[in-house]
Amino acid sequence: MTFGTAIFLWAALAGLVPIVLHMINRQNAPVVYFSTLRFLRLSVQRTRRRKRVHDLLLLLLRVAALVLIAVALARPALRWLHRWVGGESSTAVVLIVDNSSSLATRDQNGPRWDRVSSATLQILDQLQDGDQVALLVTNGPSPPSARGLLRNHEVVRQAFRGCQPSFERADLVGTLVEARRLLRTAPAQNREIYVVTDMQACCWNDLQRLASDTQGGAEDSPIVVVDTRGPRLPNAALGSIVAQATAPVAGVPLRVTVGVQGDAEVSEERHVSVYIDGQKHDTSPTLRIEPVQVVPHTFDIALGGKRLHRGQLQLEGDDACSA
Repeated sequence: MTFGTAIFLWAALAGLVPIVLHMINRQNAPVVYFSTLRFLRLSVQRTRRRKRVHDLLLLLLRVAALVLIAVALARPALRWLHRWVGGESSTAVVLIVDNSSSLATRDQNGPRWDRVSSATLQILDQLQDGDQVALLVTNGPSPPSARGLLRNHEVVRQAFRGCQPSFERADLVGTLVEARRLLRTAPAQNREIYVVTDMQACCWNDLQRLASDTQGGAEDSPIVVVDTRGPRLPNAALGSIVAQATAPVAGVPLRVTVGVQGDAEVSEERHVSVYIDGQKHDTSPTLRIEPVQVVPHTFDIALGGKRLHRGQLQLEGDDACSA
């Protein structure tokens, strides 16, 4: 069972309210003897047990009503129900795999793509015989053999093993729209979308486009996001690079100005180095970079010899997307 909006399951805690109220209002009435009513004692004792059972059933019904409302708001998808009553599979799954450039990096837990592969194969292993599944990647063409809804899961598994990270930013919203289009053609009663991603914020742009895609009923399909993020790493980058020379003459210094783009959330101290023909030529002092700030630094480079030189700027230290 999966839930479209699992956060509503927290509302099931409201089922404790009737129990708390029952315990608060529970009190023992004082015993007062009336000589003229003593013959009713036997009747009260006979009905006391019946009243306790009645009160207990009423309490359970109140708790169950609140819990069932919370579960209904969470939009459960009962994948096994149709098969359990003797019918064929009625589940169609579109598996979206984020293969953007950030998945080609490593962190303390190893390559990020390894975590994506593990999560994707685990989802495929959990599918039942007869379930339909399609594979879409966020960058580049999706594998043709697994682009449509298939009942042969091994074909999809082999197609995924041929996928690799790209050098582009993922368009998760566009891929979700494509997944909905696939599900609109599926006759299955249950339709699900799984997104395996490292949750880069820039990949979720244009969410309004997803909200406006309301044709065919596929917008009700639950979207399950599998977060494969590891420990957060600093993510500074070299931005603009401007090279200027007063004259293209040997011995005349070349002025190179580089802008270092800071991380979106944390401050950093970094160094930028210049390499000429594969050898380190100069290194900047420590550059203090505040969040989202661009810090410029200028190098004056004197090149000797009447020949072509190859220059390279490099941001020193570990980085989330070193390139």
